[in-house]
Amino acid sequence: MTVFIGLAEVVLGTTTKTSEGINGAMRCIIQNENGTQLRAILKEGTDDEIRNELFCAVLLNAWGLSVPDPYIVTYNGKLAFACAEKNYPSLTQRLNITKNPPPLVIQIAIDLLASLEDTPLAVAIDELINNRDRNLGNILWDGGGKASWIDHSHCFSQASAKFRDMNKLADMVAHHPDNEKICRSSVAQALTLSSEAIIKARALLESHGIPADHTDYAELDGNIANLPNKVMARFPSQQANLFG
Repeated sequence: MTVFIGLAEVVLGTTTKTSEGINGAMRCIIQNENGTQLRAILKEGTDDEIRNELFCAVLLNAWGLSVPDPYIVTYNGKLAFACAEKNYPSLTQRLNITKNPPPLVIQIAIDLLASLEDTPLAVAIDELINNRDRNLGNILWDGGGKASWIDHSHCFSQASAKFRDMNKLADMVAHHPDNEKICRSSVAQALTLSSEAIIKARALLESHGIPADHTDYAELDGNIANLPNKVMARFPSQQANLFG
């Protein structure tokens, strides 16, 4: 996967509100450094939230998890985040999920998540970056085997202040009949995550003038060593026989 951060401008008069999500995201057209215009999702937020989106987009792509291409933009006179819009919807939209879905729809969603090749990697990464708000609205699905993973503004210490301790993706797939296989795969993926990607992601942010010396990012390297155990703990029914 291409790992980069682009610079772009929001084309005036092109912003419209999205139909889902709670973080004030907007659809827009951006123009990149080459003059190419792209459909994009625009997000405003605090400096920490914008930095998290950029950092996670770079880091997750470097680790092999598909995240839409990130761009630094200015909107309303402030630094903002934009990402290239994918031409496929979220699982919430794809399955037409309402606020209180019936059990059958929930099971269909769980079956879909369990079938995605990237789900074990996403479980491991979400655990490492303290992503406590992974949900069906921020998993984009092409209707086949491809998924793209979005919305990482409230990870790291941002999540601790906003959500209770959980790994929603692990919680969902733990209810699937293949949960043992998913647990094993998630632990295996946790063992593959490299510190080199963290160093490169921080350096790329710094090269764009965005400080990446935040304690959250500095602690990632040390947290990798215990990640397999933390991932395993999200599947309590499998801990006794995982290596049996």
